[in-house]
Amino acid sequence: MAEIMEREALPIPEAYSENATGAETTFPLALGRALPLDDLYPITAQEFSRFFAIIGDTGSGKTTLITSIYHLFLDGKSPAPFLFAGSETLWALEERAFYLRVASYRSDASMERTQRGIEENVLHLRLKNQDTKRMLNLLFSDLQGEDFDSVIADVDAAKETFSALFAAARHIVVLLDGAKLLGSTSRFATIQRAAHLLHTLLDAGLLNERSRVFLTVSKYDIILEQNDPKLTARIERIPGIITSQLPDLENRLEFFHLAAMPAVATEEVPVGYNVSALLNALLETPQQPIIQYETPPMRSQCNLWKGRII
Repeated sequence: MAEIMEREALPIPEAYSENATGAETTFPLALGRALPLDDLYPITAQEFSRFFAIIGDTGSGKTTLITSIYHLFLDGKSPAPFLFAGSETLWALEERAFYLRVASYRSDASMERTQRGIEENVLHLRLKNQDTKRMLNLLFSDLQGEDFDSVIADVDAAKETFSALFAAARHIVVLLDGAKLLGSTSRFATIQRAAHLLHTLLDAGLLNERSRVFLTVSKYDIILEQNDPKLTARIERIPGIITSQLPDLENRLEFFHLAAMPAVATEEVPVGYNVSALLNALLETPQQPIIQYETPPMRSQCNLWKGRII
Protein backbone atom coordinates (compact mmCIF):
# COMPACT_ATOMS: atom_id res chain seq x y z
CA MET A 1 0.00 0.00 0.00
CA ALA A 2 2.74 2.42 0.97
CA GLU A 3 4.61 1.57 -2.23
CA ILE A 4 1.60 2.46 -4.35
CA MET A 5 0.97 5.73 -2.52
CA GLU A 6 4.55 6.86 -3.05
CA ARG A 7 4.23 6.78 -6.84
CA GLU A 8 3.02 9.90 -8.64
CA ALA A 9 1.17 7.90 -11.30
CA LEU A 10 0.49 4.34 -12.40
CA PRO A 11 0.42 3.06 -15.99
CA ILE A 12 -2.98 2.07 -17.36
CA PRO A 13 -2.96 -1.40 -18.97
CA GLU A 14 -3.35 -1.26 -22.75
CA ALA A 15 -6.61 -3.20 -22.58
CA TYR A 16 -8.16 -0.40 -20.54
CA SER A 17 -6.72 2.53 -22.45
CA GLU A 18 -9.10 4.33 -24.80
CA ASN A 19 -6.24 5.32 -27.05
CA ALA A 20 -3.68 2.54 -26.99
CA THR A 21 -0.86 3.85 -29.16
CA GLY A 22 1.93 1.97 -27.48
CA ALA A 23 2.92 4.94 -25.34
CA GLU A 24 2.67 4.56 -21.59
CA THR A 25 -0.47 6.25 -20.27
CA THR A 26 -0.69 7.38 -16.67
CA PHE A 27 -3.31 8.73 -14.31
CA PRO A 28 -2.67 10.74 -11.13
CA LEU A 29 -3.18 9.34 -7.67
CA ALA A 30 -3.78 11.44 -4.57
CA LEU A 31 -0.73 10.85 -2.42
CA GLY A 32 -2.44 11.75 0.84
CA ARG A 33 0.41 13.85 2.15
CA ALA A 34 -0.10 16.96 4.28
CA LEU A 35 -1.19 19.93 2.19
CA PRO A 36 0.26 23.41 1.70
CA LEU A 37 -2.14 26.33 2.13
CA ASP A 38 -2.14 27.02 -1.60
CA ASP A 39 -3.67 23.61 -2.29
CA LEU A 40 -6.74 24.07 -0.10
CA TYR A 41 -8.95 25.79 -2.66
CA PRO A 42 -10.15 22.58 -4.41
CA ILE A 43 -11.42 21.40 -1.00
CA THR A 44 -12.94 24.63 0.27
CA ALA A 45 -14.45 25.59 -3.09
CA GLN A 46 -16.70 22.52 -3.14
CA GLU A 47 -17.84 22.20 0.48
CA PHE A 48 -17.98 24.16 3.71
CA SER A 49 -14.80 24.02 5.75
CA ARG A 50 -13.39 25.00 9.11
CA PHE A 51 -9.73 25.76 9.67
CA PHE A 52 -8.10 25.29 13.08
CA ALA A 53 -4.71 26.82 13.91
CA ILE A 54 -2.97 24.65 16.53
CA ILE A 55 -0.14 26.46 18.30
CA GLY A 56 2.12 25.58 21.20
CA ASP A 57 5.64 24.70 22.29
CA THR A 58 7.56 21.83 20.78
CA GLY A 59 6.38 18.63 22.44
CA SER A 60 3.17 20.16 23.78
CA GLY A 61 1.04 17.68 21.82
CA LYS A 62 -0.14 19.51 18.69
CA THR A 63 0.23 16.55 16.33
CA THR A 64 -1.01 14.15 19.01
CA LEU A 65 -4.20 16.19 19.35
CA ILE A 66 -4.89 16.12 15.60
CA THR A 67 -4.20 12.40 15.42
CA SER A 68 -6.43 11.74 18.42
CA ILE A 69 -9.29 13.57 16.70
CA TYR A 70 -8.75 11.32 13.69
CA HIS A 71 -8.87 8.29 16.00
CA LEU A 72 -12.23 9.38 17.42
CA PHE A 73 -13.75 8.68 14.03
CA LEU A 74 -11.83 5.44 13.50
CA ASP A 75 -13.02 4.16 16.89
CA GLY A 76 -16.65 5.09 16.26
CA LYS A 77 -16.59 7.76 18.97
CA SER A 78 -17.14 10.74 16.72
CA PRO A 79 -19.44 13.46 18.05
CA ALA A 80 -23.01 13.20 16.75
CA PRO A 81 -24.18 13.75 14.09
CA PHE A 82 -20.83 13.59 12.26
CA LEU A 83 -19.33 10.60 10.46
CA PHE A 84 -15.91 10.21 8.87
CA ALA A 85 -16.19 10.70 5.10
CA GLY A 86 -12.58 10.57 3.94
CA SER A 87 -9.41 12.60 3.91
CA GLU A 88 -7.12 14.19 1.33
CA THR A 89 -4.22 13.66 3.75
CA LEU A 90 -4.93 10.08 4.79
CA TRP A 91 -1.34 8.93 4.40
CA ALA A 92 -0.08 11.82 6.54
CA LEU A 93 -2.66 11.03 9.24
CA GLU A 94 -1.82 7.33 9.20
CA GLU A 95 1.89 8.09 9.30
CA ARG A 96 1.40 10.20 12.42
CA ALA A 97 -1.04 7.73 13.98
CA PHE A 98 1.58 4.99 13.63
CA TYR A 99 3.48 6.47 16.55
CA LEU A 100 0.44 6.15 18.81
CA ARG A 101 -0.28 2.50 18.12
CA VAL A 102 0.90 -0.80 19.52
CA ALA A 103 1.94 -1.74 15.99
CA SER A 104 4.83 0.70 16.26
CA TYR A 105 6.46 -1.74 18.71
CA ARG A 106 7.36 1.09 21.06
CA SER A 107 7.35 0.67 24.80
CA ASP A 108 5.42 3.92 25.05
CA ALA A 109 3.17 5.78 22.67
CA SER A 110 5.30 8.72 21.58
CA MET A 111 4.79 11.04 18.66
CA GLU A 112 7.40 11.78 16.01
CA ARG A 113 8.30 15.47 15.96
CA THR A 114 6.83 17.53 13.17
CA GLN A 115 9.55 18.60 10.76
CA ARG A 116 10.31 22.29 10.80
CA GLY A 117 10.17 24.35 7.65
CA ILE A 118 8.15 21.93 5.54
CA GLU A 119 5.68 23.55 3.14
CA GLU A 120 3.01 20.88 3.63
CA ASN A 121 1.53 21.67 7.02
CA VAL A 122 -2.25 21.17 6.83
CA LEU A 123 -4.08 17.95 7.72
CA HIS A 124 -7.60 17.28 6.47
CA LEU A 125 -10.67 15.38 7.65
CA ARG A 126 -13.94 15.23 5.71
CA LEU A 127 -17.11 14.72 7.75
CA LYS A 128 -20.72 14.07 6.87
CA ASN A 129 -23.47 15.58 8.99
CA GLN A 130 -26.12 12.87 9.18
CA ASP A 131 -28.84 15.37 10.06
CA THR A 132 -28.26 17.90 7.27
CA LYS A 133 -26.51 15.52 4.83
CA ARG A 134 -23.99 18.32 4.33
CA MET A 135 -20.25 17.70 4.11
CA LEU A 136 -17.84 19.60 6.33
CA ASN A 137 -14.08 19.70 5.94
CA LEU A 138 -11.86 20.10 8.99
CA LEU A 139 -8.43 21.55 8.31
CA PHE A 140 -5.69 21.58 10.96
CA SER A 141 -2.35 23.33 10.89
CA ASP A 142 0.52 21.07 11.99
CA LEU A 143 3.57 23.24 12.60
CA GLN A 144 6.67 22.90 14.72
CA GLY A 145 6.85 24.83 17.99
CA GLU A 146 9.97 26.69 16.86
CA ASP A 147 7.99 28.19 14.00
CA PHE A 148 5.99 30.12 16.59
CA ASP A 149 8.94 30.89 18.88
CA SER A 150 10.66 32.68 16.00
CA VAL A 151 7.94 35.35 15.73
CA ILE A 152 7.30 36.16 19.42
CA ALA A 153 7.53 39.94 19.91
CA ASP A 154 8.19 40.41 16.18
CA VAL A 155 4.98 41.71 14.60
CA ASP A 156 6.45 42.01 11.10
CA ALA A 157 7.77 38.44 11.19
CA ALA A 158 4.40 37.19 12.44
CA LYS A 159 2.60 38.91 9.56
CA GLU A 160 5.05 37.58 6.99
CA THR A 161 5.03 34.03 8.35
CA PHE A 162 1.43 33.48 9.45
CA SER A 163 -0.81 36.00 7.68
CA ALA A 164 -2.23 33.38 5.30
CA LEU A 165 -2.65 30.81 8.06
CA PHE A 166 -4.52 33.01 10.51
CA ALA A 167 -6.54 34.79 7.86
CA ALA A 168 -8.22 31.43 7.27
CA ALA A 169 -8.38 30.24 10.87
CA ARG A 170 -11.62 30.84 12.74
CA HIS A 171 -10.44 28.95 15.82
CA ILE A 172 -7.08 29.05 17.60
CA VAL A 173 -6.07 26.19 19.90
CA VAL A 174 -3.21 27.12 22.23
CA LEU A 175 -1.63 24.09 23.89
CA LEU A 176 0.18 24.46 27.20
CA ASP A 177 2.43 21.50 27.98
CA GLY A 178 1.16 20.01 31.25
CA ALA A 179 4.60 18.62 32.05
CA LYS A 180 5.97 22.18 32.06
CA LEU A 181 3.27 23.41 34.42
CA LEU A 182 4.39 21.31 37.39
CA GLY A 183 7.21 23.55 38.61
CA SER A 184 6.68 27.22 39.41
CA THR A 185 9.55 28.46 37.22
CA SER A 186 8.70 26.43 34.12
CA ARG A 187 4.99 27.14 34.67
CA PHE A 188 5.57 30.89 34.66
CA ALA A 189 7.77 30.67 31.56
CA THR A 190 5.22 28.53 29.69
CA ILE A 191 2.29 30.83 30.49
CA GLN A 192 4.23 33.97 29.60
CA ARG A 193 5.45 32.49 26.32
CA ALA A 194 1.85 31.74 25.34
CA ALA A 195 0.75 35.23 26.41
CA HIS A 196 3.56 36.87 24.44
CA LEU A 197 2.72 34.85 21.33
CA LEU A 198 -0.97 35.75 21.55
CA HIS A 199 -0.01 39.39 22.15
CA THR A 200 2.13 39.32 19.01
CA LEU A 201 -0.67 37.78 16.96
CA LEU A 202 -3.11 40.42 18.22
CA ASP A 203 -0.71 43.28 17.46
CA ALA A 204 -0.16 41.83 13.99
CA GLY A 205 -3.92 41.79 13.38
CA LEU A 206 -3.93 38.03 12.93
CA LEU A 207 -6.60 37.33 15.57
CA ASN A 208 -9.68 39.00 14.20
CA GLU A 209 -12.97 39.60 15.98
CA ARG A 210 -14.31 36.19 14.95
CA SER A 211 -11.29 34.30 16.26
CA ARG A 212 -11.89 32.32 19.43
CA VAL A 213 -9.03 31.03 21.53
CA PHE A 214 -9.20 27.57 23.10
CA LEU A 215 -6.54 27.57 25.81
CA THR A 216 -5.82 23.91 26.45
CA VAL A 217 -3.59 22.21 29.03
CA SER A 218 -2.21 19.05 27.43
CA LYS A 219 -0.91 15.96 29.28
CA TYR A 220 -3.35 16.69 32.09
CA ASP A 221 -2.87 13.15 33.41
CA ILE A 222 0.57 14.23 34.65
CA ILE A 223 -1.02 17.01 36.69
CA LEU A 224 -3.68 14.70 38.14
CA GLU A 225 -0.99 12.22 39.14
CA GLN A 226 0.47 14.80 41.53
CA ASN A 227 -2.74 14.74 43.60
CA ASP A 228 -1.95 18.31 44.65
CA PRO A 229 -4.98 20.61 45.16
CA LYS A 230 -2.72 23.68 45.24
CA LEU A 231 -1.23 22.79 41.85
CA THR A 232 -4.69 22.19 40.40
CA ALA A 233 -5.85 25.57 41.70
CA ARG A 234 -2.85 27.27 40.09
CA ILE A 235 -3.66 25.59 36.77
CA GLU A 236 -7.25 26.86 36.98
CA ARG A 237 -5.98 30.42 37.39
CA ILE A 238 -4.12 30.37 34.06
CA PRO A 239 -6.99 31.79 31.93
CA GLY A 240 -7.27 34.74 34.34
CA ILE A 241 -3.53 35.38 34.03
CA ILE A 242 -3.77 35.40 30.24
CA THR A 243 -6.82 37.66 30.04
CA SER A 244 -5.39 40.08 32.62
CA GLN A 245 -2.58 40.71 30.15
CA LEU A 246 -4.79 40.47 27.05
CA PRO A 247 -8.22 41.87 27.95
CA ASP A 248 -9.28 41.67 24.28
CA LEU A 249 -9.53 37.89 24.74
CA GLU A 250 -11.63 37.94 27.90
CA ASN A 251 -14.94 37.15 26.19
CA ARG A 252 -13.60 34.76 23.60
CA LEU A 253 -11.27 32.46 25.50
CA GLU A 254 -12.30 28.97 26.60
CA PHE A 255 -10.29 26.67 28.86
CA PHE A 256 -9.81 22.91 28.49
CA HIS A 257 -7.87 20.06 30.10
CA LEU A 258 -6.62 17.37 27.74
CA ALA A 259 -4.85 14.03 27.91
CA ALA A 260 -4.95 12.76 24.35
CA MET A 261 -2.48 9.96 25.03
CA PRO A 262 -1.93 9.50 28.81
CA ALA A 263 1.18 7.64 29.89
CA VAL A 264 -1.06 5.19 31.78
CA ALA A 265 -4.70 5.10 30.75
CA THR A 266 -7.13 4.76 33.65
CA GLU A 267 -10.88 4.86 34.08
CA GLU A 268 -10.58 8.45 35.28
CA VAL A 269 -8.25 9.50 32.47
CA PRO A 270 -8.74 7.19 29.46
CA VAL A 271 -7.03 7.51 26.09
CA GLY A 272 -8.42 10.58 24.36
CA TYR A 273 -9.45 12.26 27.62
CA ASN A 274 -11.51 15.37 26.75
CA VAL A 275 -10.59 15.25 23.04
CA SER A 276 -14.23 14.80 22.10
CA ALA A 277 -15.27 17.71 24.33
CA LEU A 278 -12.72 19.99 22.69
CA LEU A 279 -13.78 18.90 19.20
CA ASN A 280 -17.44 19.52 20.06
CA ALA A 281 -16.57 23.02 21.24
CA LEU A 282 -14.69 23.71 18.03
CA LEU A 283 -17.55 22.48 15.89
CA GLU A 284 -20.30 24.21 17.85
CA THR A 285 -18.69 27.64 18.16
CA PRO A 286 -21.14 30.08 16.55
CA GLN A 287 -19.97 32.00 13.53
CA GLN A 288 -20.87 35.42 12.22
CA PRO A 289 -22.92 35.39 9.01
CA ILE A 290 -20.83 35.06 5.87
CA ILE A 291 -21.15 38.09 3.63
CA GLN A 292 -21.26 37.33 -0.10
CA TYR A 293 -19.61 39.79 -2.46
CA GLU A 294 -20.01 39.93 -6.21
CA THR A 295 -16.76 39.33 -8.04
CA PRO A 296 -15.86 39.95 -11.69
CA PRO A 297 -16.55 36.81 -13.75
CA MET A 298 -12.93 36.54 -14.95
CA ARG A 299 -11.36 37.00 -11.51
CA SER A 300 -8.77 34.39 -10.64
CA GLN A 301 -10.03 31.80 -8.16
CA CYS A 302 -6.60 30.69 -6.98
CA ASN A 303 -6.61 32.68 -3.75
CA LEU A 304 -10.30 32.57 -2.91
CA TRP A 305 -10.25 29.38 -0.85
CA LYS A 306 -10.56 31.39 2.39
CA GLY A 307 -14.06 32.46 1.40
CA ARG A 308 -15.44 29.00 2.05
CA ILE A 309 -14.16 28.81 5.60
CA ILE A 310 -17.06 29.06 8.07
